[in-house]
Amino acid sequence: MSDLKTAGQMHRVTRSQCRSARLLVILALTFFAAFAIRIRYLNDSPILAEVQFRGALIARAKYFGMTDSVPRWRREVNAYSIQRLPVKEPSIMESLVSFIYWLLDKEDLRVAGLLSSTFWVIGGILLFRLAERMISTDAALFSTAYYLFVPIGIHVSVGFLADPLMIMMFLASLLAIVRYNDQPTRLRLLAAAGLSALAILVKPLCAFAILGAFASSRILKSTAWKDMINTEALIFLGICSVPVVLYYLYGMLITKSLAFQARVSFLPQLLLKTVKSKNDGLR
Repeated sequence: MSDLKTAGQMHRVTRSQCRSARLLVILALTFFAAFAIRIRYLNDSPILAEVQFRGALIARAKYFGMTDSVPRWRREVNAYSIQRLPVKEPSIMESLVSFIYWLLDKEDLRVAGLLSSTFWVIGGILLFRLAERMISTDAALFSTAYYLFVPIGIHVSVGFLADPLMIMMFLASLLAIVRYNDQPTRLRLLAAAGLSALAILVKPLCAFAILGAFASSRILKSTAWKDMINTEALIFLGICSVPVVLYYLYGMLITKSLAFQARVSFLPQLLLKTVKSKNDGLR
């Protein structure tokens, strides 16, 4: 009887190991194919061409500032072009690309495409871990495959855009929030808040989803609304807010480089304004 029980346990362990091995093979092939198709379309993205051009100019200016091998006239032309560009989010992606330019000792736009593709694929790994943790392995595999191969995602992830970096940091922050919700420790809280702060700094638009995810996790844990506002929630909100608030206050009040962008982007009065469509008279 004992031998039969041991054999049954060994059989279950073997089946589990085979399933894990198949999953690893499927994931490896999926991520390899996702990266390979991005190499095929590297820097061939029509998405937001003007934004990609802006990023390329900023990366070039930063690279020119780190090397002495560029003629003076090229520096002057690039500096003049940069002055005419609007300042928006922090130039994190451009800084990373210019640093790699400096390491290579040359300017190559393929660097931006490779970096964007890498960020997007890493995001796929994070998405798999997140979906597997919250739903199931099969659901995680399906959602990751969709994320990696949806056409719009391929186009976005091969261009010179900050979106792939934002998506990677956004998924990392969501995974960290789920980990903190499963086992609330101060270290996990700081990790979730730090990753969320970086994601919001890259592109502030993801703040709504991140704060919503953290608030949802608090709602599930709390029995009353007043229990949601505690020390941990205030720490998370503070860490998330400080970097982006400092950046925009510095740009709006000190350097004035973000003053125009703030005027055209932050329009709270539209919440109270009724806008009529030109087609209203046809209804």
